[in-house]
This record gives sequence, structure tokens and C-alpha cells, in this order.
Amino acid sequence: MPVILNAAHAFDSGDDLWILPLDLESPWYQRLNWLTNFSLTTNELHSRPKLHPWLVKILETCDIPAPEIPVTEPLLVPISPWLPSEWLVLVPYSVHHEILFIQSIGKIWKQLQEPSLRLFLPPSITLQEWESLWVQHNLPLEVSLVFEPKEELSFQ
Repeated sequence: MPVILNAAHAFDSGDDLWILPLDLESPWYQRLNWLTNFSLTTNELHSRPKLHPWLVKILETCDIPAPEIPVTEPLLVPISPWLPSEWLVLVPYSVHHEILFIQSIGKIWKQLQEPSLRLFLPPSITLQEWESLWVQHNLPLEVSLVFEPKEELSFQ
């Protein structure tokens, strides 16, 4: 059975993996960014690795195709120095593609060896929609859910 946390308990301890939809305007994203000393912004601004120009020139001269440097998505951020959890994952999300969002969460959760899980859900997903999608993908019901409040968050 999922545990629903309100805004006052959203950052309490209890889960090793927190998953947040990647929405820079979300009050949860902004608050977590602040609490992690802007590590979310820093990671988003990080430039992806590129081959050095002289290496590209050598490869072209030898008629060797330049290898693709893999870019991993979604972003996995260690947050234990600031918050009572080990990891935060920012999962790409777009409205009307909730099923892709839930599928991504399931894949990430399994790849990370099924840690305890806290989900910060986007405002477009209701509890009923979450439950139906969650059950379809055979994901665990032992999860903490945090819904985005309808009114502005007040953290005092």
C-alpha cells in the first residue's frame, strides 16, 4: 500500500531513491535544487563529453568512424550530503505521456536493484491514474508518494 506524504513530510527520511519529474518550474524541483546547494542546476548545465579535435582529425585521416559517446538519461544525483536519501533521479516527463513516465520509473528502479522508493508526482497525475499505471507494470506498492500541492509551497 502506498504511503502518501504531504508537503511538510516530503523531505523526511525513509527512502533510498527519490524520483522527480524533470520540470524546472516545479516547486519540488526548485526546493530540492536549493536544498542540494544547486547541484541539480549544476548537473543540468554540465556539458557532455566530446572527442578532442586532434583525435577527430586523426580518426578522419585514418578513415575510422568517430565513436559515439553515450549520454545517459535520466540524471542520477547523489543527495545524501544534503538530504536523508541516497539518490535523486530526474526523469523526463511530458503531459499526456504518463505511461512513458511510469515505464521509465520502473526501468530505473529495477536497474538500481529495487531500493526503497519515493515518487514526487507531477500535477497531471492523479492517485487513481498512478495506481492503474503502476499495477499495469507490476511495480511495488511499498512506495511513498508526494503530490504537488495545488497552492504555492510555503517552506518556513
